[in-house]
Amino acid sequence: MNENTISHKPTVLVRIANTFNADGRQQVQDTVSIQPGVLAIQPSKRLPNLMLVEYDALRISALQILQSIRNQDKNAFLVAM
Repeated sequence: MNENTISHKPTVLVRIANTFNADGRQQVQDTVSIQPGVLAIQPSKRLPNLMLVEYDALRISALQILQSIRNQDKNAFLVAM
């Protein structure tokens, strides 16, 4: 990527404060993955309440991704962008 190219595919680290089992984790991932503009989700293998989300910034924002998780009654935070 040269210096004149702007990436529209940032990655955000999301922390979900709720404790949940594997089914609950999968439900969160499924809900996020169907959002228009979400390109990839990479859950942490060591820390089940963290996941990286790659998205198209022209189609969805980090705050919209966060809200889709919060709409599932999950207490979630953006850790890094």
